Amino acid sequence: MGDLSLYNRTVGSKDSETVLCCVCGKPAKPYALDYNGNSIGRCPRCGLRFVSPRPPMGALLTHTYDAAYYGLTGKDRKEASQDCSTHLSRLHRFAAPPGRLLDIGAGDGSLLKAAIAGGWSAEGVEMHPMLYERYLKDIGCPIHLGRFEGLGFKARYDAVTMIHVLEHVQDPKAFLARCSRALRPGGAAYAVVPNTASFNDRVKTALSRWRLKSRPWKHFAADHHLWFFTPETLSRLCEAAGFEVLRLAAIHPRPGTWPGAALFQSTLGRAVLAPWLCAVLGKPR
Repeated sequence: MGDLSLYNRTVGSKDSETVLCCVCGKPAKPYALDYNGNSIGRCPRCGLRFVSPRPPMGALLTHTYDAAYYGLTGKDRKEASQDCSTHLSRLHRFAAPPGRLLDIGAGDGSLLKAAIAGGWSAEGVEMHPMLYERYLKDIGCPIHLGRFEGLGFKARYDAVTMIHVLEHVQDPKAFLARCSRALRPGGAAYAVVPNTASFNDRVKTALSRWRLKSRPWKHFAADHHLWFFTPETLSRLCEAAGFEVLRLAAIHPRPGTWPGAALFQSTLGRAVLAPWLCAVLGKPR
């Protein structure tokens, strides 16, 4: 995590900004105050939870998403590469190569490499220059450097992927609507976000409410996550942005290796209680 001193100084100060629900436009009702002073609110209409007030996006970009935040180890990159093949296999049921794929939040390029190897004509978007210089500039496909919302795309894509992106953006509804405009009719978008209704999060939420955690609400990661999704609120958001939810599932990052892991994880998945939410979104023709 980067230097949060500016972040923490702006929460609750005149420099912070009040945020409305991106789906309903309603101000948040107080939900929780985390161990680091971040105020988490809940929309009274749709139930979406989000940070409000929060620092301006410029402060977040400068003081949160720095080199320390993106400190990817060799183990991180190996696991990310394994995850990306699984993500693409889920997407391929709805949009498959050959075709054009845009990966937003390209990171270390793991998904782009997997997509190219799988037959896609791929392009990436990455906002952090350090990641571009370290991982992406020689990856062998076009890379658009900057925030997706501020880039003008005239091309249309058959698929748009965003792995752990929506929880970070300023306005997820506007972001998804922009993704829809970048898709061809009949194309598909693929998003992954943390599931704050997961079994693990439910336990940590209960412990936070009962004041049994030394750092309450740390599991929401509100220093850098701005929006907190459940299966219901993610579905509402995607539909409000004009998408059809083709598939929504709760998934585990990777198979567990301990005795009984397969049964436990599959049970949580069927109950939509696994740690991540995976959504395949269709653009009507």
